[in-house]
Amino acid sequence: MKLLIVGAIASLFASNADAQAPVVTGREIKNVVPAAAAVEQFVLTPDSARTYYRPATGGLWMYDRTTNATKRLLDAVVWDITLAPTKNALAYTKLGENAREQHVWVLPLSATTGLASGKEHQASLRSGDVPSISPDGKLLAFARDDETGVGQTVVVVPIAGGTE
Repeated sequence: MKLLIVGAIASLFASNADAQAPVVTGREIKNVVPAAAAVEQFVLTPDSARTYYRPATGGLWMYDRTTNATKRLLDAVVWDITLAPTKNALAYTKLGENAREQHVWVLPLSATTGLASGKEHQASLRSGDVPSISPDGKLLAFARDDETGVGQTVVVVPIAGGTE
């Protein structure tokens, strides 16, 4: 009897899990980065035409998959790279003046060419990391350690700069 009950419960959980599991569709994308690049992090444009990546040697690069062209955008070592869904900005984290400081930066992009369309700017005077750009490309959110160093808060700023 116990085996029958356990089997019925397992069957119920299995069918319930299948009903709640999201359907994930995928597609294979080849040649996301140049063949010779030792890439540590990358992001793709929504149409998969361009890849922004950071190789092990540092810097921030753009690879246009349609023309097989690469272009260095920055020399600095960056991480936490994120791309605006509107393809007009990249946000990333890089070191401040000392090794304990890290700040979120924004690089405006041309949505047409994928290249920088202006100078990078620091999103906040205080430290932060793990940026994310809103779907409309107008707001930037990132994490900031609290004063005790125990927790984090989420900071939201206009991507073009402004009050937190």
